[in-house]
Amino acid sequence: MPNQLRLDPSRTTMLRRQFIVEMNRRFIHLRRAIDKLVVEDDVFGLVKPKPITFIQERQAWRFRTNAAKVKAYRQWLQQQVDAEILTVDVLGKPWTSTYVESAYSKGMMRAYTDLHAEALAETADFYRGSKAEFLRSSFNQPIIQSKLELLGTRAFTELEGVTKAMSQQMSRILTAGLIKGDGVMAIARALKDNVSTINATRARVIARTEIIAAHAEGQLDAFELLGVEEVGIMAEWSTAGDGKVCDECAALESVVMTIAAARGLIPRHANCRCCWIPADVMRGKKGRLRSRRMKAAVRESVWFERPAGTYKQAKRKSVWVGKGLL
Repeated sequence: MPNQLRLDPSRTTMLRRQFIVEMNRRFIHLRRAIDKLVVEDDVFGLVKPKPITFIQERQAWRFRTNAAKVKAYRQWLQQQVDAEILTVDVLGKPWTSTYVESAYSKGMMRAYTDLHAEALAETADFYRGSKAEFLRSSFNQPIIQSKLELLGTRAFTELEGVTKAMSQQMSRILTAGLIKGDGVMAIARALKDNVSTINATRARVIARTEIIAAHAEGQLDAFELLGVEEVGIMAEWSTAGDGKVCDECAALESVVMTIAAARGLIPRHANCRCCWIPADVMRGKKGRLRSRRMKAAVRESVWFERPAGTYKQAKRKSVWVGKGLL
């Protein structure tokens, strides 16, 4: 590939970090709210009984059954999640949309830059103006607005699923703690640890994955609008010898495919760092050869998901949409 088409490792790094920082902030607020509810307010009545005025003001659920306490906690938790994790603006737009739209825009700008690198070197001022006009005209198209809404909603829906799983896990943790007679600090710590674990293992992955997905779709849409028919996939930083490039992505480096076939293939996996670049390929009789190369690479990528089993097992268990190209 020409040098100007090599990937920029920092294209979405800052945006992903900002998304994760915002995600962390929201989950930290939830942890603090749990600490106040369970420890400071002692709603479960786990601390030594206090004067009646304290019980009325603080130990709100003290005389309820354990089942009723768990139910009350789940209702309270949903209120907190709606207020902290799943907030929307006055128009019902999810907070995640801001980051997704920005990633999509960066993807479109990257695609435009890749296709006009020579023009940038010769007439930088005119190039910047034409790029800005391309972005404005593209974003005004109803089909682009519809896609942005869909991408932003998808990230939000994924987050909703995470919070539901968190609520279920917390119910089990709280039930077990109340049955065993754990102290207030032990229960509070277990509930807060669950929030931290969910945030670290699932919520942050959503932030990273959805940013890459939006960036990739922005690139493909820009390529399509600019008349590109084929694109190549390449693992980010692989040409720089980055040891973090996984086998699944490395197998796909430099593979060429049509825009239609490329849809939804990136991210290849959670925390994927791949993106699209315009392909510099020959046409005509090389088409069949390219198709074979693509299928061989996809097959190899799927195989690396389950190297311990057979290829059929790997393909059957793979959740990557790319296996549909085989």
